Amino acid sequence: MNKTGEKTPIHRPFFGELSLLSLLLIAGLFVRRLLLILSEALSSLPVFSQLSVPLFYGLAFAFLPFLYLKAKRMRPSDVLCYRGKRLKHPILTALASLTSIQLVGIAASLVITALGGDGSGAVAADAMPHDLPGILLFFVEAVCFPALFEEAFCRGLVLKTLLPYGRRKALIVSALVFGLLHATPASMIYAFFGGLIFGSITLRTGSLMGSTVLHLLQNGFSCVLMLLIRLVNTPQEQTAAGVLLCAYLLIGAVCGLVLLVLYGKEKLALHQAGKERQEICLPAGGFFASFGFWLFLLFALIPLF
Repeated sequence: MNKTGEKTPIHRPFFGELSLLSLLLIAGLFVRRLLLILSEALSSLPVFSQLSVPLFYGLAFAFLPFLYLKAKRMRPSDVLCYRGKRLKHPILTALASLTSIQLVGIAASLVITALGGDGSGAVAADAMPHDLPGILLFFVEAVCFPALFEEAFCRGLVLKTLLPYGRRKALIVSALVFGLLHATPASMIYAFFGGLIFGSITLRTGSLMGSTVLHLLQNGFSCVLMLLIRLVNTPQEQTAAGVLLCAYLLIGAVCGLVLLVLYGKEKLALHQAGKERQEICLPAGGFFASFGFWLFLLFALIPLF
């Protein structure tokens, strides 16, 4: 009620509580689709092919979020934080995270291919150029740009915007957004899983530094693997590469098991000490009451059919 004793009207916008964020996500999808159409139409122009990736990240992950922050009267520093708590067991976490993402990606690709779908990743193996300057530029576009811009957008802006609804809900929805921004079904699945890991690290440290570094390593590993596949020709080289890859995945799996044991002990100690985190959250229904969020899901999934 106001000072005169009259009831203050409750404004319920048509798009729901997440209206502006949903519009931002939908605009990002349209930017991606527009640049894909232009890339196909102007593929013969080498200048445009070199600029398409910077254009996409500049528009979808920099310009549009800038407008969003202006509309919300927020500063970039409100969502971009690269200083926080140190991550416990960083090497164990990195190895376990990277290998688990790779394993999920391999499993998703195999299952989708077996079902007759597109089991390819977000970047085609033959997309890497053959000349050294082209390879270096490819690494910048496929490793650095995604890690820096996607972490700032998905873990910085989206995750932190959704935190009032609860850490777990914000983590799941931001990972879902991250997955849907990828191009193929297989890449969406492992990107969603990777988003859960990157988001968990961000929540644990309060900083984007850990998730950004891990994202850089993940993209770098994928690109190095693409390069090795091109260079490995003889059966002996293929066998050696397969053994090294299996050893790497095995080491990562062991690190993951050790990390789970350590995390379980930490949770048990917090529970026994009565220091478990207690949250006061907005109702989860705010996610599903947002018409704009469901519209984003629709626009993201239509290209798959």
